[in-house]
Amino acid sequence: MKFVYLFSAASGNLGDDLITIAWIDRIISRNNQVHIFVDCVNPDSFTELLVRTGRSSRVSVVGYIWRLIAEFASPWWDQHCRLNQILNAYERPDLIRLGSILRDCHYMHFLGGGYANAIWPQNLHAITIAAFFKKRFSFSLYWTGASVHPVPVVHLFDVASAINSFDRITTRDEQSRAALSDWSSRVECTCDDLFMLHERLKILTSSKRYLFLNHQSDLRDIGFFIDKIKSLVFVAGDDRFVPVYLEGFLDSDRRAGELIKLYCPRCVIIGHDELAASLLVGGFDVGCGSHAIVSRFHLHMILAQAGVTGQFISPDTDYYKNKHDLLRGHGSPFTRFDTSIQDGVSCGFDVKALCELKVSEADLILDSLGHAK
Repeated sequence: MKFVYLFSAASGNLGDDLITIAWIDRIISRNNQVHIFVDCVNPDSFTELLVRTGRSSRVSVVGYIWRLIAEFASPWWDQHCRLNQILNAYERPDLIRLGSILRDCHYMHFLGGGYANAIWPQNLHAITIAAFFKKRFSFSLYWTGASVHPVPVVHLFDVASAINSFDRITTRDEQSRAALSDWSSRVECTCDDLFMLHERLKILTSSKRYLFLNHQSDLRDIGFFIDKIKSLVFVAGDDRFVPVYLEGFLDSDRRAGELIKLYCPRCVIIGHDELAASLLVGGFDVGCGSHAIVSRFHLHMILAQAGVTGQFISPDTDYYKNKHDLLRGHGSPFTRFDTSIQDGVSCGFDVKALCELKVSEADLILDSLGHAK
């Protein structure tokens, strides 16, 4: 039996949850004699998702590192120094429990996502923790699909030696590759980790025409969103589309859907757990000639690769603009949100090639595990 430790932002966020499942599936497909530890933000919700999709037997979900870094939010330098003192003392029970797992692990792997950057610099403490345990136990250390955009220049300088301890880093955007390459020669830009799941998503196509909607809570207020789309979905008797609201983040995105349903009772709300289960097990119907207006990056990705045209809601901030522009750069037909439904123009969204690129990247890591069926 071999052990793998995945550090994941899974928290009820559909994209991070599916990225984690993509890696779990790929690891077990290569070697079913592996036990996987997933260190994530919300262990309870992710455990429920694993059970619901039949993936819990070879996975233990914990939260050791996330709980630890939550104690060291700010001020950055003071907390960075305090964390190093605690690591070097190696006396805390939670660190000793974490070490009892990592000492037997074949490798540790940071999964992709934009959770360690200038917006959430405290999450870079996880890199310091990983480098400490790698030095102690000599396991391999990887980071794939990473994004540190917007770049926290000062913070990266402080964790430079930890970045250099990674055996391999791939990023989903060129800005992150350039920033991390200042501290490591083992950095390459590929694509987002979720592309690996492309061929395993259960996408169905019926004759229905849907209007998929989503609004995340940390963007502009919900009233702005509803005012912009009411002419599309609130017109009595308008049957051009079946309105479907997708909850991209557990509980967080739901309020907008409930408000839309007050104005448009025929709107169907698909909750996070149901959406994830349909994409992974039961089948998710994207209809024919459907359109989407969404703010979540990974909903944009999933719907675009399923052949849905649409628009993305994105404020003019580097973080959100960069994420959606990444997909546009790969060929997504989605355009920036306005108040009319227009057919997107395909830009050559070669999802199969991106999936193959990510699978090849994964196999470079997993070759070290060997094969066991």
